[in-house]
Amino acid sequence: MPTVALMWEAKAAPDRAPDLLAWARAQTLPPSGIPCERREHFTAPGDRVLVIT
Repeated sequence: MPTVALMWEAKAAPDRAPDLLAWARAQTLPPSGIPCERREHFTAPGDRVLVIT
């Protein structure tokens, strides 16, 4: 089976990146039905949150 990586990035409202990160971590995966072996969360300058599965 091929490996598939999915990436999601969003910009939070000013100073709300911690709330967005907490929300992203609380989401149940996978909603698409594709098995998820690993999920990583990152923050970036500009109140951005990135999720890679």
